[in-house]
Amino acid sequence: MATQGKASRPGDQTLTRDGPKVSLLTWNVYRTLDNSKGQDKMGKLDYITSLFLQHKPDFMLLQEAGVRHNKVPAAWSEGFGADATALACSGPRGASTMVVLGRDWTVEEVQRHPSGRALGVVASRQGGKVAIAVVCLYQPTGLDTQSLRSTRAKSEGPAGPAKVASTPHAVEMARELYDWTEHFIEPYPMFLIAGDMNETRRGGLDRRMGGDATDPRLVGTARPG
Repeated sequence: MATQGKASRPGDQTLTRDGPKVSLLTWNVYRTLDNSKGQDKMGKLDYITSLFLQHKPDFMLLQEAGVRHNKVPAAWSEGFGADATALACSGPRGASTMVVLGRDWTVEEVQRHPSGRALGVVASRQGGKVAIAVVCLYQPTGLDTQSLRSTRAKSEGPAGPAKVASTPHAVEMARELYDWTEHFIEPYPMFLIAGDMNETRRGGLDRRMGGDATDPRLVGTARPG
């Protein structure tokens, strides 16, 4: 997303909505790497890296990659190619996020949320003339049935009362991650926020994986607050 204004850090320039274009791939890969052994859990590693090499996005954002200790395994780095830069963020409860930057981008700053659920990267290109703040975000599950203004809000779905899958801790974490993200991108007129938000913001959007069963969740009920 680009808005008109002045950047106060790398890439100090005026950017408009007609300014630089960037491409993005984002995917929750569901712990492609096994946490304990560091091995390819579901045979998806080659596919993920091939997508990056085929489409050549400016940024690839991955959630639940299964990385540990904020380190990108050698197999990932080699698969993305020598010209790419891969960064990782991991937390104590197994949550993890990754950002892979294309060859044209230089890393200027990296911030990691201690939960492993948010990784912020400031990247530049053209010798620092263009700078963008990128956040890969992995929110807790069950936010469709929650209001971020209340830790125990419930909603009625088409099949009756919706199950409250999210806990007060998860809602507090969601608030904290949104606040962290807002603070990280604030100095930059150009930014990208993407990932697995675990909520649908408009009625009629289907986030189920398939099938004909009625989804009991009431979509679009979570609201930052």
